[in-house]
Amino acid sequence: MNPSGSSGPELHPLRAVFANFSRRNERLVEYMDDPGADEAALFRTYAQFTVINRLLSRWRTVYKRYIRPLGKDGNTVTVLDIGFGGGDILRDLDRWAKQDGFRLRISAIEPDERSHRYVRQFEWPDTISFHHTTLEDVCKRGDVYDVTLTNHVLHHLPGEALPGFLHAVDRVTGRVALMNDLRRSRMAYILFLLSMGPWFRTSFAIPDGLMSIRRSYRRNELVRLTPAGWDVRPLHPFRLLAVKTR
Repeated sequence: MNPSGSSGPELHPLRAVFANFSRRNERLVEYMDDPGADEAALFRTYAQFTVINRLLSRWRTVYKRYIRPLGKDGNTVTVLDIGFGGGDILRDLDRWAKQDGFRLRISAIEPDERSHRYVRQFEWPDTISFHHTTLEDVCKRGDVYDVTLTNHVLHHLPGEALPGFLHAVDRVTGRVALMNDLRRSRMAYILFLLSMGPWFRTSFAIPDGLMSIRRSYRRNELVRLTPAGWDVRPLHPFRLLAVKTR
């Protein structure tokens, strides 16, 4: 399961089934995070995440519960996506909002230039814009959005960095912040390996997904690290949603 052909941190995912899941393994480095990763394999990963996210990430549920009510009067809702990756979730959110009779104006930020090269291959609705910048830069500008969101970003952060990140998210959030991520579980690891492993062998999706599970937080861990005012809610199966509302 090493599509790049290079050595990596997690060459034997079957062995990891028997690893210690009681603690996060922050030492694992996902192939996508390697600046020297094969770009063709990376782009295939972004494309395959479109399928995986639709099956597993539960954004339709999150949208209905937290975002759709903000547009009930037909008003435009501003959204900041922090770390957009391949951008697939944004296209879905934009479509759902239009079907429900309102508009999202989405600004998506990502410091990795490779993500920008990927999304520039496609046509996007004029309601979605991509920016090569960081959350820190957004904070400095003083921009505020109705909704801020991330997908699979929290598990990339070491525990000591997470409170500061969420404080920064809070500064740019006008109404609701939605941090959607994995919940660490041996069962989640096994099910992901068995159900997705046979289908996505030409990218980093499977090895990185498995490492993401081992790097992810459990609810009690995330509760301890989130600043006051944040609520960590289970999003079944095997997911967590950190929410801050105003």
